[in-house]
Amino acid sequence: MLAKKGMVKQINNEHELSWEMERVLKESETYYRTIFETTGTAMMIYRYDMTVILVNSEFEKLSGYPREEIEHKLKWTQFIHEDDLDKMITYHFKRQVDSKSVPDSYEFRLRDRWGQIKNIFLTVALIWENQAVVVSFMDITERKRMEQALLQSERKYLSMLNTCPNEIAITTIEEGRFIDVNQQTCKTLGRNHNEIVGHTSKELGLWVNPHDRAELVEMLKQTGSVRNREYVMQPYNGRELIALVSAEIWDFEGTQCMIVIINDITEKKKMENELARLEQLNLIGEMAASIGHEVRNPMTTVRGFLQLLKDKPQFELFSEYFNLMIEELDCANHIITEFLSMASHKNVDLKLSNLNAIILTAVPLIRADAADQNKDLELELNTIGELMLDEKEICKLLSNLIRNALESMDAGKKVLIKTYGKDNKVILAVKDQGSGIPKDLINKIGVPFFTTKEKGNGLGLAVSYSIAARHQASIQLETSPSGTTFFVSFPLPTA
Repeated sequence: MLAKKGMVKQINNEHELSWEMERVLKESETYYRTIFETTGTAMMIYRYDMTVILVNSEFEKLSGYPREEIEHKLKWTQFIHEDDLDKMITYHFKRQVDSKSVPDSYEFRLRDRWGQIKNIFLTVALIWENQAVVVSFMDITERKRMEQALLQSERKYLSMLNTCPNEIAITTIEEGRFIDVNQQTCKTLGRNHNEIVGHTSKELGLWVNPHDRAELVEMLKQTGSVRNREYVMQPYNGRELIALVSAEIWDFEGTQCMIVIINDITEKKKMENELARLEQLNLIGEMAASIGHEVRNPMTTVRGFLQLLKDKPQFELFSEYFNLMIEELDCANHIITEFLSMASHKNVDLKLSNLNAIILTAVPLIRADAADQNKDLELELNTIGELMLDEKEICKLLSNLIRNALESMDAGKKVLIKTYGKDNKVILAVKDQGSGIPKDLINKIGVPFFTTKEKGNGLGLAVSYSIAARHQASIQLETSPSGTTFFVSFPLPTA
């Protein structure tokens, strides 16, 4: 009897334990189903044979299918865009062998009930004991659309930036650190994009006068914008850049920046200065032409009488004074001749000529003068096209430039005379080995009567500029402590 009672009690205990385990299991299943359903993310569980066994309401919304049409009826592959299918099936089988051999998170495209394509970020986990896979789906379609719109906007911005003929840069206001620049800025500054962006204008040595940037920033802070302020900058290649600068304050990702537009007016300024110089030379030439005849006639008379009186016996003691007066009159007459050569309307006898041949004709006499000073001339004459030239005027131009170069050097040095073709032009270069021209005097070069020589009259280079202008040529110079080079650019004649 007692044995029966013990057995009944054991059965009751086992029944209670089984009931308790079933209750806990149901509670656990309810718990996980609740999480699965209310997670806020589209979820799916499918078996290794790819059959979907469970989806939540978020996946119903994502796919457009009710769960009754999905669970135990569809395979997960039926939701995949055909272009992503092979990759995802490969991942599926590899994951069962080695779960670490494939990514557990990646993007793919899902096709919903109505054929619409959605961009999805997927996360996968295996349930080994049940041979099942649980997957969460995050719809990133809108994010992708925004990324694409942002990319297109950036492309439009870059296209607009790089097709602009002006230099455009975005820099921080306080440091002057470059955030972005266009291709024209890279070209002008002589650096590539990576060499500029991330660096400050101070690090790049961009401002000739650092106080100019401080002035620009101060005006920006006061008014919010700056329009067409003229500054001098120095690109990487060392040449000075005259720039019209406009700027606006701009907030970039929380940092106060400025958009700067630079208009390179260096060549324009050079042309304006050259035009002013030529107008000045022409005015002097015109004045000389109008009064030259009136002055020369009495000078000729005076010179004649001085010559006559000098030969008189009673004035023999004063012959030295007469010679001095005659020399001074000849000097004055020479200056008038130089003046007349600066007139723009002076007749020139242009003929098709070879510049090299003219140089070879003119140089021997000048070389002799150079030898007397223990200096030398070096010729580097390359093959060039023929030009329309007045031989006498070109000889005068050569003589002025070469003698000017010789006078700038010490004994033992040499002048290089070089010709070459470039950009449909013939270039004559005269390079000395002097000490260079001070920066504050460069703009005065070629101005009549400006000279740094003790016995110079300041007309040699002025006449040279006039001769160049009558040949439709231009003169530029480059100078440094190691010497100065004058470049005369002659246009090739048109057919």
